[in-house]
Amino acid sequence: MRLSLEARTRTVIRTRKSRTHKKLEIGRSFKDKTPVMGILQRGGCVVCKVIDNTTYKQLTGPVLRKVKLSATVYSDEWQGYKLINKVYKKHHVVDHGHGIYVNGGAYTNTIEAFWSNYCKRSINGTYSWISRKHMQRYFDEFSFRYNTNDMDENERFHYFTANCRRRITYNEVISRPKKAAI
Repeated sequence: MRLSLEARTRTVIRTRKSRTHKKLEIGRSFKDKTPVMGILQRGGCVVCKVIDNTTYKQLTGPVLRKVKLSATVYSDEWQGYKLINKVYKKHHVVDHGHGIYVNGGAYTNTIEAFWSNYCKRSINGTYSWISRKHMQRYFDEFSFRYNTNDMDENERFHYFTANCRRRITYNEVISRPKKAAI
């Protein structure tokens, strides 16, 4: 079986209402947005991780922990993936900056569809806004929905309850989340 994965980051939360007074842009993102990294196996599951920034130090660790070295990795041209290019022999890059979105079998459209259909629509439509504090939990939910999209609602509910290990109290929900590795 050939293992093909797409890696992509997204910035999702804006804390300011307007960007007209200050220049908040830094690289590909804004200071008032929180980056989230996604790793999606083509035809398989997705994993999301809220990260501090989009530097190669933040992006390389989750990929090395989740992706086998024999896998084919597809990403965009972002400099945060430069170490991934050195570690993985089969790393293909799509240059979005020059308008190239597909290059043979190299594309990141599957993870882009996940960001759009599962994350952005839920945040804008259902939740309207999510806090940085609980963002990882929201993206865990989005990942769960994507990973179980072939199940009907009853099967998904039973799968969820069968995999619940313990009860989460309200105090745990409102407390500060602990840093965890992906």
